[in-house]
Amino acid sequence: MWNPSSPFLRQAGQARPADSAEHAPWPQPPARPGEPTSVVHLRPGDATAAGERIRLVFPTAADAEWKIAGVARAARAAAAFASARSVWIDIANGDTLAAWAMDDIGRANGHAVLCPRASEITAYRHVALPPDQSIAHILKATGKPSDGIVSRWINRPVSRMISRLLLAVPGIRPVHATLLTATFGVAMLFCLLMGSHWGLVAGGVLFQAASVLDGVDGEIARATYRSSARGAMLDTAVDMVINVGFVVGLTACLTALYGPAQAALGASAVAMMVSGLLILAWLARKVGDPGNFNVVKIFYRTNFPTGLGARITDALVFATSRDFFALLFALMIVAGLGGSIPALLNGFAIVWLGLTLWSVRPILAGSAGRVPLVGRRRAT
Repeated sequence: MWNPSSPFLRQAGQARPADSAEHAPWPQPPARPGEPTSVVHLRPGDATAAGERIRLVFPTAADAEWKIAGVARAARAAAAFASARSVWIDIANGDTLAAWAMDDIGRANGHAVLCPRASEITAYRHVALPPDQSIAHILKATGKPSDGIVSRWINRPVSRMISRLLLAVPGIRPVHATLLTATFGVAMLFCLLMGSHWGLVAGGVLFQAASVLDGVDGEIARATYRSSARGAMLDTAVDMVINVGFVVGLTACLTALYGPAQAALGASAVAMMVSGLLILAWLARKVGDPGNFNVVKIFYRTNFPTGLGARITDALVFATSRDFFALLFALMIVAGLGGSIPALLNGFAIVWLGLTLWSVRPILAGSAGRVPLVGRRRAT
């Protein structure tokens, strides 16, 4: 991994090793503007860059530190050659890079160096800097293959606009966006617990807003090379609490508006939701992937990859995804159909919990190496 304290690295501006049999002189980077004919032009991600030692030259530290979507330009250039054996970040005028820029480079490419070993300098190929990507392009690449239709066409366009604004804020981190989502969740619960019609409407709208904001922390994390298992677990925990909080608050609100029959339906839905989430959390730990609440989804998609089974699985995944039901419930509440949500929730919860319970045994058997149903393909 990239280590700024390594004796083989230097910050630009520090003394170059003296000429000797052991240390060859540092080559003088070419002056800019204008690149010599020795510059190699490779497309980012080019297969010919795999295993190469790449040299990227910036005229000044200010040029290398220019922020693009909250990350130093040098870091984005290094990330473009992630398949390279190592990437030498060279500053032509000998300036010193700021510590935050060095940190960006380290996160973007663990093989980036500020100076290679003197004996290896001639092995580095001077590569033309890749073109700067637009913020829109960077954020578009942060989408996930698992995004549903609602997320892809409604939530993501909005969340990317929010992410773009937040990335302009100095010091922004993914956890700040997670806390913003949690704040909307608290506001949602407060509105629902008011027990009034307008509290119900506001709560439904805030639930959908929280669903949109849920994508912001992940977008910022992927755009700034700050993705982590810890952050993903925190994001999942906040999502689950907001989901359960919505059903609890909705039940309280509808009970105040329409009577105790709503309380029984709501309590049943909450009980099944919490039971299913606890089972998912337990399964995730058992298979060695704590915090991954997609373990059951992966199981069904793996075992029913094609045909009718695949179509049924896709339909169930779509219907039980948060982006879909948050939008559906918000629209139902605004349309005056909020009283039907608890009964609908119970129907979804029965199917979801039943499928979760049915998958427990084969998932555990597969993780123990006895009956490897997880990962097994059906014969077609």
